Amino acid sequence: MPETTLPVFLAPAVPAEGRALLDGEEARHAATVRRLRVGEQLVLSDGAGAMARCAVDAVEAGRAASVTLTVLERWQEEPPALRVHVAQALAKGDRGELAVELATEAGADAIVPWRAARSVARWDDGPRGE
Repeated sequence: MPETTLPVFLAPAVPAEGRALLDGEEARHAATVRRLRVGEQLVLSDGAGAMARCAVDAVEAGRAASVTLTVLERWQEEPPALRVHVAQALAKGDRGELAVELATEAGADAIVPWRAARSVARWDDGPRGE
């Protein structure tokens, strides 16, 4: 049976060795959604290339979820030579967020919101404008 890819969780920092603690929304996702159990493995990433394969030592589910880990292996991923930037026209409603989600899943490195002269959607006011 072929091996599957380990789930990847984002952490502020990736320790070189020893133990690590995953908390916040990432821990809630690991404990509640992925239902990770003691003994299973996952990958921690800082989003900047540092990666660590870790074993789950303890899982605390709930609002203040946490996952205690032991670092088994750490490495550094180099940035890819090819980078993909997507210019996304402003869209009404949640369609813009869906476009960003799909572009991210497809491997886009950066997404630039673009407002055309005839765009109906405007981000002048509110949190999107900021």
